[in-house]
Amino acid sequence: MGTTELLDKIRDDGRRRVAEIEADRDQKVGEILERQSSEVAELERAWRGRTEHETRLIMERARSRTRLERRKALLGARWQVIGRVFDMARDRLLADGRYGELIRELAARYAGKDGVVRMSPADTARFGKSLKVKIGEPAEIDGGLIVETGRQVLDFSLQESLAVIRDELAPELAGLVFPASQETD
Repeated sequence: MGTTELLDKIRDDGRRRVAEIEADRDQKVGEILERQSSEVAELERAWRGRTEHETRLIMERARSRTRLERRKALLGARWQVIGRVFDMARDRLLADGRYGELIRELAARYAGKDGVVRMSPADTARFGKSLKVKIGEPAEIDGGLIVETGRQVLDFSLQESLAVIRDELAPELAGLVFPASQETD
């Protein structure tokens, strides 16, 4: 074998070796790309799943908050209606022809000779002179009266009386004004 043949053989071996290295490199790059693609697909699946889960949680929290706000608004509106019913009851009682009789009876019964009766400014003007008891300064009440005997104070004001029966009658009144068939969630 001559020098030329030897050089050709070395060149051929070198080219073959380069081809083997390039093929090995291409195979490893292909494996890396395939693994990378698989990892990216897995990360995208995990991210999509997590995003969907978090979106469901956020939506459920928003729905829950909306239901709660709606329920609070509905309850507030119901209490306003119930309050209005009690305001109407107060106004009707004040306009009732027997209201003056009721004031006279309460004053005579509970004030006695030592008691002081305090009424609203309007009631003091209307009934003050006709009561046979001592009349005190007008009180900041809508109607009814407050009887002070020594250290004892008897509150027969409309606010106090309505507040006592409001808690007792509110569920029944709500049932009448807002039938259960209208309950929605």
